[in-house]
Amino acid sequence: MKRKSRIGTVAGALALCLAVPAAAQAAEPGNGWYVSGNVSAAIAAGAWEVKTKNDYGETKKNDYTYDTGYGLDAAVGYAFGNIRLEGEVSWSQLGADDVKFKGSNLQVDGDWRGDVSALGLMANGWYDIATGTRWVPYVGGGLGAARVEFGSGLKGTITNPANNSVLSFDGSINRADAWVFAYQVGAGIGYRIDDRAVVQFGYRFFGTSKTDIHGLKMAIRIHKISVGVRYSF
Repeated sequence: MKRKSRIGTVAGALALCLAVPAAAQAAEPGNGWYVSGNVSAAIAAGAWEVKTKNDYGETKKNDYTYDTGYGLDAAVGYAFGNIRLEGEVSWSQLGADDVKFKGSNLQVDGDWRGDVSALGLMANGWYDIATGTRWVPYVGGGLGAARVEFGSGLKGTITNPANNSVLSFDGSINRADAWVFAYQVGAGIGYRIDDRAVVQFGYRFFGTSKTDIHGLKMAIRIHKISVGVRYSF
């Protein structure tokens, strides 16, 4: 009985010795082309301050808030060992939630409508951190440009207590767009299913420079929590 137990222990140790190199080999980075895609929850980073000028040249500041939206991205890249360089196309969209008028007594009765979206064209760089296992953390970021489209409208009324005037709005959404500078930073972790496929979970902070859309100035700031797949050739 003891002999059989010893044989079993030796066999188990040999199996472990064979399994560890196999797992490490699957986790080792290589050189070559890859494609990737992610789907994400897009969350506005706080309220966005929007600046506009009225007919008298006065600057007005309002806070816009947005509901959680969604994001999609696809990339083609090349891996140089632990370093990956890629070109990415991304899309994010969030629905309008509320507008707060700063320094104003205007009373809003109704529902704000509209959305904000960003089409990003990014050049990214990522660094994979080797762990000797199938789990591979990564960090990085990117620079590029984004086409930001802003849409806003109100279905309801706005009352001015100063003179009791009331303006009615039918919910029509006014839209405008502009190209601006964009950037992102992020981190995550991937799990190597085999030598080619990686399932990845990540976080990115996506932002832009201030837009100037028909006199409306605002900067986009979005938290993106994503899940996706990367496949190497």
